[in-house]
Amino acid sequence: MSYRTYDSYTTADGTTYEAIYKGKSKKYGSGRSQIIKTNADGTSEILSSEKGGTSSANKKRVGTTFDALKEGLIKAEAGENITYTDDDVNAVGGTGGFLGLGGDTASTITLSNGTVISSSTGDTANEVKTIKRIADEIVNTKAAPSTDTTTSTDDVLNVDSLTDTSLTDGADAGGGT
Repeated sequence: MSYRTYDSYTTADGTTYEAIYKGKSKKYGSGRSQIIKTNADGTSEILSSEKGGTSSANKKRVGTTFDALKEGLIKAEAGENITYTDDDVNAVGGTGGFLGLGGDTASTITLSNGTVISSSTGDTANEVKTIKRIADEIVNTKAAPSTDTTTSTDDVLNVDSLTDTSLTDGADAGGGT
């Protein structure tokens, strides 16, 4: 089974973020979901990768994380100053429930604008690395250049009504005699 694209987003500087997923199958093994960053120069890196699960579970999982990333990138490009500190990290992770059958609880980070990024990728330490890596993408995104090309035709100095009498009046006036 090949990867399917959940969504993608390209910032003004040409960086593309893509969320992909696939389900497990007998032929191809376990499923996986990933968020991949491709810089304008073509170099790529994986921001988040999670193994296991059905196609629908992987789509939901990558979608939750990617939607938060995309929301944060859009706001950062609009000029919103977004930050976080280590105190904003809720590192809960781990496998919950009796004998670990309760499922993994995602670690989260809440950014200064209220955007919540979550990950249940691996152990708690990996979850925290993942959410911080994604948060850093948002925090380090610069505001998109303004597309406002409005120019003013206002004559603030009222140049049309200015005169320079120093050239025509007085003893030191230019033009000589």
